Amino acid sequence: MAHFSKKTAGCREKRGGRRIPQVSQTPINSKKLLPEAQCGPAGTNRNQTLKKAEEGAYNDEKGNFERCRPEDRGCSQRRAPRLCLGKHKDHKVSIEESDLHQYRTVLSHCGGVGDPAPEEVVRAAMCVRLNAFCRGVSGLRPEVVERLTLMLNRGVHPVVPWQGSVGACGDLAPMAHIVSVLIGVPQAEAFYQGVRMGAQEALEKAGITPVTFQLKAKDCLALLNGTTMFAGMACLNVHDAERLYKLSEITTALSLEAIRGETRAFDRRIQEARPYEGQITAAANVMRLVEGSTRVSEDARKVHLEHDVLHPVYQERVQDNYCFRCMPQVQGVCRENLSYVKHLVEVEINAATDNPLIFP
Repeated sequence: MAHFSKKTAGCREKRGGRRIPQVSQTPINSKKLLPEAQCGPAGTNRNQTLKKAEEGAYNDEKGNFERCRPEDRGCSQRRAPRLCLGKHKDHKVSIEESDLHQYRTVLSHCGGVGDPAPEEVVRAAMCVRLNAFCRGVSGLRPEVVERLTLMLNRGVHPVVPWQGSVGACGDLAPMAHIVSVLIGVPQAEAFYQGVRMGAQEALEKAGITPVTFQLKAKDCLALLNGTTMFAGMACLNVHDAERLYKLSEITTALSLEAIRGETRAFDRRIQEARPYEGQITAAANVMRLVEGSTRVSEDARKVHLEHDVLHPVYQERVQDNYCFRCMPQVQGVCRENLSYVKHLVEVEINAATDNPLIFP
């Protein structure tokens, strides 16, 4: 099991200063995602195939379209429909058609819109998905895991539209765009060494061959299903929040030095009288940062500064303003809440979230 700090270490490149791109309202042209050669029997185009599918027709073993009748819902594997769309959702997919079904499932979920998600978010999602596979209950083949690992390590970052997931049963759309690069869909795109290019070109330049890859059985569901994108984004947010919190404690210490503050409010005995762990830790950290400083002392406060209009005449300071002396109580709550969120995120990224799960 990996912990948050270790598992996201490889997902932080170029984090600082990156602006989240604005979402474009231009939808992806879904007609380009499904090659006509994959849509139906010879001599039929994509529109004809989908129209007949919506009407309840299916391919027989000779490649002809027939009406799907109610009595055929229990049809045998030999007469299983080739198009699992709409009214055909309850029909079984034969073993012979499983490979094509994997391919079509990926394409059917590549429906994201907007500008590409930042590289760090895509890397985080890939990293989280790989860690979920370590539970050993996702039921996919080792070679699939190895290929996704190669993409992450060699810097092949799929183009994933920023908008397109509701996170209800999983981040299906974002993950489908990642998987489309993994299997080398001709229309898919990826960033490699900062350049946007076709998926197959990116894989070839990264030395990941063959550039096309066939998914089998449970491979597709294991890759698509799960709250992977959201979990990856949560990791990055927790990382940033932790960094900001540490900066807030450092800022408090510097501010105390700037005002030649009173440190008695940070006395450990005061914190232990109201023993919230976050409060105790926050006060202790600030005291450690100002340890040995000559500015947070009574001698420093005796020195009159020309522009110190608040203290024109020296007198022993009883206490500082609320924003300083209540810092342990306020930031202690932030520390505890952040610790709770981090625990939840660590559980999530070390969990198997796809469906169904395969147990030995």
